[in-house]
Amino acid sequence: MLLDLDKSETERLRKDLRRKNQMEPGVITQDGFVINGNRRMAIFEELHADEPTGKWLFLEAVRLPETIGEKDLWKIEAGLQLSKGKIAEYHPVNELLKIKQGTDASLSIDEIAAAMYGRTVEEIKEALDRLGLIDMFLEFFKQPANYDVIRKFGLHEYFIDIQKHVIPSFERLGLNNRQRKGALISTFSLIAAHIRNLSPGAGRKRDKGITHWDMRKLGKIFADLDASEAYTQNLVKCDKNPLSIDANTLIEDFRTAEDILGMKEQRDQPVRLIEKAIKALESIDKSSKHFSEPRVKQAMGKLLTKVQEINAMLET
Repeated sequence: MLLDLDKSETERLRKDLRRKNQMEPGVITQDGFVINGNRRMAIFEELHADEPTGKWLFLEAVRLPETIGEKDLWKIEAGLQLSKGKIAEYHPVNELLKIKQGTDASLSIDEIAAAMYGRTVEEIKEALDRLGLIDMFLEFFKQPANYDVIRKFGLHEYFIDIQKHVIPSFERLGLNNRQRKGALISTFSLIAAHIRNLSPGAGRKRDKGITHWDMRKLGKIFADLDASEAYTQNLVKCDKNPLSIDANTLIEDFRTAEDILGMKEQRDQPVRLIEKAIKALESIDKSSKHFSEPRVKQAMGKLLTKVQEINAMLET
């Protein structure tokens, strides 16, 4: 599992061990449980299988005293694995879980920061808050504590951007607790749609998917009434079950909201916006089965009304 977790890091370490052999010892408990050095030990086992000369037979390790307590054991492991400069060997989700393990062992935030050389108290608090968000999402996605979902779909950055760009918008908008919960569910729904769109059997994908950069835009979407209504138009009809909404439909709603924000940024360029509208109309596939849907006629009615309003204003 360790060797497959980050194959580029595994290959780098394998080459390094071949060239220099073991430069620093692993760390084990009195009864032989490996605290630090599991990846090196796994590579040694592979190398020994390829070259059974005895060179790769043993991993040198420091053996901890039998009396060491849970707190000190965590500090040793965190200091060796989670300090800045060492973190490349550790998946971000594993880092968050290891920090949470420290709080479960009754270590204070200050003690955790001190053990993880180069980390601040603020960074530890932020990490714990991020894990809290991830746990909330996994509960919402009906995969509680299944952190492999986050690893498999590379979602860690998404939650960083939710922390930095989406949640601060709740403060600026003055949302109450109920409204914040609704906005957070709308945010989680977009990530869930992205996962469902990428999952086997999802059918034909009409969108390349949601990136963590897209998450940054949600804060602006929630702040704009028109964009927010466009994004949540199907969410408000879902009878408290956002996962029942077709993934492509929700992603399309997000793209519509995104377009609304983009058009509003160009509101002082009427010719450009009108030309975009013309190109959009020209690109409609009139042979599509969707062209005959009643909502097409409804949308055209709204469009004609808007065109007549603008024409009337131009003629005055």
